[in-house]
Amino acid sequence: MNDFKSIKYLKLPFQFDKERLQSDLNLILNSNWVPHYNVQAYEGDWQSISLYSTKGNEEDIFAIQNPSLELQKTSALEKSEYLVEVIESFKCQLLSVRLLKLSVGSVIKPHRDYKLGYV
Repeated sequence: MNDFKSIKYLKLPFQFDKERLQSDLNLILNSNWVPHYNVQAYEGDWQSISLYSTKGNEEDIFAIQNPSLELQKTSALEKSEYLVEVIESFKCQLLSVRLLKLSVGSVIKPHRDYKLGYV
């Protein structure tokens, strides 16, 4: 049996087109990013935008705790054709799909995300 606590990272067997990813990111950079809610976990400016959420709200950056809830594309994702393709390539249930951006000089402190992981 695998001991998931010993996993430090996973290398997934995917390759994506970085120019297409950058192009899609440029389409949503001026969207409504919100400060990350876990203010104890960082210093500086850490922002997030949802690509899927329970009501399609890009400001709803929380991972859902109820897998039976249906996620909807946000307006940010609707602008991003290649990001949709990338996300769909994972072939798994979606609980949280968002982008995070960290401003220059900001730091993410060591922390654990409650009930999120490889299990």
